Amino acid sequence: MATEYEFVRGCEGMPFKIFFVSIGRRLYHWHNELELIMPLEGSVVVNTFQKRNLLKKGDLFLLNSNEIHSLTGTEEANQILALQIQPRFCKEYYPQFQRVRFLQHRVVGCGLQNASEEIRKHMAKMMIDFSKKEEGYQFKLMERLNRIIYMLVKYVPHELIEQDKLSSQEKNLVRLNKIINYIKENYMCKLLLKDIAKLEGVSMFYLSHFIKENLGISFQQYLNKVRLEKAAMLLSQGNRKILDVCVECGFSDYRYLNRLFYKEYGIMPSQYRLQRKNIKPDAFSKDLSKEHLELNEKSALQKLISLYEHQK
Repeated sequence: MATEYEFVRGCEGMPFKIFFVSIGRRLYHWHNELELIMPLEGSVVVNTFQKRNLLKKGDLFLLNSNEIHSLTGTEEANQILALQIQPRFCKEYYPQFQRVRFLQHRVVGCGLQNASEEIRKHMAKMMIDFSKKEEGYQFKLMERLNRIIYMLVKYVPHELIEQDKLSSQEKNLVRLNKIINYIKENYMCKLLLKDIAKLEGVSMFYLSHFIKENLGISFQQYLNKVRLEKAAMLLSQGNRKILDVCVECGFSDYRYLNRLFYKEYGIMPSQYRLQRKNIKPDAFSKDLSKEHLELNEKSALQKLISLYEHQK
């Protein structure tokens, strides 16, 4: 499993997490929290079912609760400020928020630019307020959180999902989670769609469409991505033979691994192994084997302070 360097800032008793992170590569996943992604430096790619989204400094990206997504760093180092919000936090005074589904990911466009700037400011101030922990800072955090939600609901197009549809989606995610975990635990073996369909008690046709509908890619494409991620992890160790990596990751032969690896990452496995072996300790190089990369948290916080501390 890849080493994580995510600096999670979970506030005890608070219905959100705010944290800095540097994205390496994270395969498809989801979480119950609504998420706002704010790049501070560099760029990152967020893949949703609909499309590939390249985020740069100044962008603001919104992910719905339980929305399946993946994250990939680019060739430049990145610093991200992320805010994850529990959708039930306002159930006492705005219960329908649990059923809200926003219809666009980028908080930009006509009427949204000022809202985007305000939301980015409040996210930055939340992190600053949390780091200072002045007396009563919890009230300031919740004030800013409510301001953010207000602007999202007011300015970002959205719809209300019916409860029965919401329950059906949650049921689908339980099945999808079982399938993904099974693939991650058995990727090194010969995996066939018909075997998983049998375990789930459904037809191959149904399962094939189910995976494509929820992940946006086929069963074989997802399996290849998992195997390639594991191959990159082994290759980053520097001394592994390509043939050994091929066998350990479940590929039928090294030529198939070479072709898929180059198609996915734009570099041959042997080149990547040499690159990781010769990398200098203080140099940035995209490490395909890690979900999250090391990040200078103090530097990121100082950046926010210099930009936002004196704003109200």
